[in-house]
Amino acid sequence: MRLTVPNAATCLPGWAMEHCFCLEVRVRIGPGRRHGHGCRSRAPIPQSSRHPLGLSCSRTDLARKNFAAARQLLEDVIQKAPQFLTAHVILSHVLLQSGDERAAEPQLRRIVAIDPGQAESWRNLAVLYRRSRRLREAIAAAKAGCLYCPHDADLLLLQGVLLHEGGDAFNAETCLLRVLEMSSAADGPQRQRRATARQHLIALYRDLGRQREVVAHSRALAAESPHSAESRLITNGQLHAGSAH
Repeated sequence: MRLTVPNAATCLPGWAMEHCFCLEVRVRIGPGRRHGHGCRSRAPIPQSSRHPLGLSCSRTDLARKNFAAARQLLEDVIQKAPQFLTAHVILSHVLLQSGDERAAEPQLRRIVAIDPGQAESWRNLAVLYRRSRRLREAIAAAKAGCLYCPHDADLLLLQGVLLHEGGDAFNAETCLLRVLEMSSAADGPQRQRRATARQHLIALYRDLGRQREVVAHSRALAAESPHSAESRLITNGQLHAGSAH
């Protein structure tokens, strides 16, 4: 079964970082299908709930932003099939899009308890913790997600950004450099991920006074993302090899 919530991507506003991680609302779940990057869903879908009418109706309500109706339908489905992972995930989307972060947080925790391989839910949970100024819990959620989803580059990027914000420069650097290794400069989304990782590496190295690395990553960013701020600085001659030490 393949479900896609139609064009409903939203971002948590006000996240004071250069890169705002968007709340993801596309879900592809089913036997053997991957949800997120590098994670395989392990929670079985109950045989009696393969194609519940309530799930289909909830998707329609979600597309129309009729959040209350979608929520009620999904809660009815979950009451009948408590381990039905797809319903739990879509309910988390409903709660996030409707702005009910208080209810979304325990819902996301339920999802990762049912199936720790849900990278999207780990990311959204970490973002919610960050939004409520619970940085330690945000870092812990990102680390746990990376443990279960070691090949999810977006989750690793989020962990690196949070560690940088928390003052853990060493481990932040490790995560961000690993993101560069995992992402291709030729692919659009991966190129954007690389650009974000390089921007945070530049800020990290600048804080540490490691100007040589600042220049190196600025030049690499300019080559891979010519429209970035660092690219314009190099074009204007404000960053050059002579400034390294």
